[in-house]
Order: sequence, then C-alpha cells, then structure tokens
Amino acid sequence: MKINQTVINRLVDFRIAPDWDDTARLTRHQFKMLVALAKLGGTKIYSSEFKTVAEMPSSAAAAKALKRLVDDGLVYFFNREYRFFNPFLREWLLSKGY
Repeated sequence: MKINQTVINRLVDFRIAPDWDDTARLTRHQFKMLVALAKLGGTKIYSSEFKTVAEMPSSAAAAKALKRLVDDGLVYFFNREYRFFNPFLREWLLSKGY
C-alpha cells in the first residue's frame, strides 16, 4: 500500500481522537491558545504576535488559558517552552486549518 497524505491524515485523525474529547470542553480562549501554540510554538507566549494569533485580550487572559491547558494535561512546560503532550494533536489542529 502506498502511503500518501490522505493516509497520513487519517492516521492523525485516529490518533488524536481521545485528546479531541478533551479539547471539546475548552473555552474559546483556551482553544485559541492551543491553536496558537500549534502554529507558533510555545516559547514566546506573551509576545504581541502570539496574543494576536491567539486572540487574547491581555497577558492575564493568556496566562489563565495556558494554566488550564497545563492542568488538563494537553501541554506541559519543559526547557522554557510549552509543548504538546500529544504531538499528533498539534498536527491535527494544523491540518484542520484552525
């Protein structure tokens, strides 16, 4: 069987299904923060670019949303960077164009 982008997308969809259940209960700000982390990475979360992409009204709102993502086990902090526990979730968010 030839592996193409369709097969890869189906595998990613299958692999993130349990995590998607977790993201379905996030607030709008929390979800936007998760998408911004997928797009921009987790090193400059308080930059103006990051807040713009995440549509955060303030640094306090960003911190609150990020805390929830960490508490829910979707992301973690390591080596001065926020990272996805499940890298397939990041790829899935990007592939869906959020």
